[in-house]
Amino acid sequence: MFELVDLIGLLIIVMLSVIWWQGITSKQIALKAVKRYCLNLDIQLLDDSVALQRVSLQRDSNGTTRLHRVYLFEFSSTGEQRYRGQLVLSGGRVQNIESDVHIIN
Repeated sequence: MFELVDLIGLLIIVMLSVIWWQGITSKQIALKAVKRYCLNLDIQLLDDSVALQRVSLQRDSNGTTRLHRVYLFEFSSTGEQRYRGQLVLSGGRVQNIESDVHIIN
């Protein structure tokens, strides 16, 4: 029979696994959105990646508490200079993408 300590340990492992899996899924959503953003602006996503900057709990417009993730990315418009951008993801949905002012080709 399981003891209470075993059940608590199993619950913690399951919760950490779910959080880890959601993190991977969120990063994939963010990367796909940033690639589409860069393609639309005719800029080059550098390093083909996004980096998690911050995670917090925030309420959405309906009052539901959601995980709020902020990802950073770097891009170039000329191939010479690096610029930074930021994507905000809330509950698995892209809320905002912003980028530094850059030279347009």
